[in-house]
Amino acid sequence: LLRVHHKNLVGLVGYCDEGDKLALIYEYMANGDLDEHMSGKRGGSFLNWATRLKIVAESAQGLEYLHNGCKPLMVHRDI
Repeated sequence: LLRVHHKNLVGLVGYCDEGDKLALIYEYMANGDLDEHMSGKRGGSFLNWATRLKIVAESAQGLEYLHNGCKPLMVHRDI
Protein backbone atom coordinates (compact mmCIF):
# COMPACT_ATOMS: atom_id res chain seq x y z
CA LEU A 1 0.00 0.00 0.00
CA LEU A 2 2.86 2.39 0.71
CA ARG A 3 3.94 2.18 -2.95
CA VAL A 4 0.52 2.98 -4.42
CA HIS A 5 0.42 6.46 -5.95
CA HIS A 6 -2.42 7.98 -7.96
CA LYS A 7 -3.59 11.58 -8.28
CA ASN A 8 -7.08 10.62 -7.04
CA LEU A 9 -5.99 8.65 -3.96
CA VAL A 10 -4.90 10.01 -0.58
CA GLY A 11 -1.36 8.79 0.06
CA LEU A 12 -0.66 6.25 2.78
CA VAL A 13 2.16 7.46 5.04
CA GLY A 14 2.47 4.43 7.32
CA TYR A 15 0.69 1.73 9.23
CA CYS A 16 0.72 -0.10 12.54
CA ASP A 17 -0.13 -3.80 12.85
CA GLU A 18 -0.16 -5.10 16.40
CA GLY A 19 -2.10 -8.34 16.60
CA ASP A 20 -5.79 -7.57 16.31
CA LYS A 21 -5.15 -3.80 16.09
CA LEU A 22 -4.54 -2.25 12.67
CA ALA A 23 -4.08 1.45 11.96
CA LEU A 24 -3.49 3.16 8.63
CA ILE A 25 -1.92 6.64 8.61
CA TYR A 26 -2.78 8.79 5.61
CA GLU A 27 -1.36 12.14 4.53
CA TYR A 28 -2.87 15.18 6.25
CA MET A 29 -5.64 16.88 4.32
CA ALA A 30 -5.66 20.53 5.40
CA ASN A 31 -9.12 21.22 3.98
CA GLY A 32 -10.79 18.35 5.81
CA ASP A 33 -12.20 15.09 4.54
CA LEU A 34 -14.83 14.42 1.90
CA ASP A 35 -17.51 13.57 4.47
CA GLU A 36 -17.17 17.03 6.02
CA HIS A 37 -17.63 18.73 2.66
CA MET A 38 -20.47 16.52 1.44
CA SER A 39 -22.46 16.94 4.66
CA GLY A 40 -21.67 20.60 5.37
CA LYS A 41 -20.23 19.66 8.80
CA ARG A 42 -17.52 22.32 8.55
CA GLY A 43 -20.12 25.06 8.62
CA GLY A 44 -19.67 25.95 4.96
CA SER A 45 -22.05 25.53 2.10
CA PHE A 46 -22.86 22.16 0.60
CA LEU A 47 -21.06 21.17 -2.59
CA ASN A 48 -22.99 21.85 -5.78
CA TRP A 49 -23.99 18.93 -8.00
CA ALA A 50 -21.36 19.61 -10.67
CA THR A 51 -18.62 19.41 -8.03
CA ARG A 52 -20.15 16.26 -6.53
CA LEU A 53 -20.22 14.60 -9.96
CA LYS A 54 -16.55 15.51 -10.51
CA ILE A 55 -15.65 13.97 -7.13
CA VAL A 56 -17.54 10.76 -7.97
CA ALA A 57 -15.80 10.45 -11.36
CA GLU A 58 -12.34 11.08 -9.88
CA SER A 59 -12.99 8.66 -7.01
CA ALA A 60 -13.99 6.01 -9.55
CA GLN A 61 -10.72 6.63 -11.43
CA GLY A 62 -8.75 6.03 -8.23
CA LEU A 63 -10.67 2.81 -7.50
CA GLU A 64 -10.23 1.64 -11.09
CA TYR A 65 -6.48 2.09 -10.65
CA LEU A 66 -6.50 -0.01 -7.46
CA HIS A 67 -8.55 -2.76 -9.12
CA ASN A 68 -6.85 -2.83 -12.54
CA GLY A 69 -3.78 -0.59 -12.72
CA CYS A 70 -1.47 -1.25 -9.80
CA LYS A 71 0.58 -4.36 -9.02
CA PRO A 72 -0.55 -6.24 -7.04
CA LEU A 73 -4.21 -5.45 -7.67
CA MET A 74 -6.09 -4.23 -4.60
CA VAL A 75 -9.67 -4.11 -3.41
CA HIS A 76 -10.65 -1.22 -1.16
CA ARG A 77 -13.15 -2.25 1.50
CA ASP A 78 -14.09 0.97 3.29
CA ILE A 79 -15.24 3.75 1.00
